[in-house]
Amino acid sequence: MPSLQRRLLALGACFVLAPCVLAAQEPTTLTGRVTSEMGGPLESASVYIESMNIGVLTNAQGRYLMIIPASRVTGQTVTVRASLIGRTSQDQTVTLTPGTTILDFVLAEDPLNLEELVVTGVGLSTRRQKLGVTINSVKSDEIAMSQEVNIVSALAAKAPNVEVVSSSGDPGAGSYIRIRGANSLQ
Repeated sequence: MPSLQRRLLALGACFVLAPCVLAAQEPTTLTGRVTSEMGGPLESASVYIESMNIGVLTNAQGRYLMIIPASRVTGQTVTVRASLIGRTSQDQTVTLTPGTTILDFVLAEDPLNLEELVVTGVGLSTRRQKLGVTINSVKSDEIAMSQEVNIVSALAAKAPNVEVVSSSGDPGAGSYIRIRGANSLQ
């Protein structure tokens, strides 16, 4: 009989400890909504945890879903940031625990601090002030004054290190752009 009691006690301990073990293997799910001050959804706002290098974008309804794997959930406290160009960023601190946590963000307009986003040649994007190189731009009225039919041809001689080459001398012939090509090395 003592053997049966030990087995029942061990089985009872398994039922008590099993939820704790399973919860430790459950990922953390952060979800919520990013809205404007007026309550409208903000599409393509980024929600990220910089310390863990994890982030997502909001959908057309301003909703996001971020799943943090159980192997990275250690009960640590992290800062979750929501940001969008032309709006002030908002931070919220949360302790990562298994299960679902709802975090909503409201981003106010910030017209004075519009940050320009620059896409570099390798497909990465960064903010303009972090770039550290000269950035050239061509204004639309400069293109209009050239009176070219082809917009690519209208860019000729408007920016340094930009070469516009026509495929032939015929009117309306195709053109292509070479940026920092072989001629910029000479």
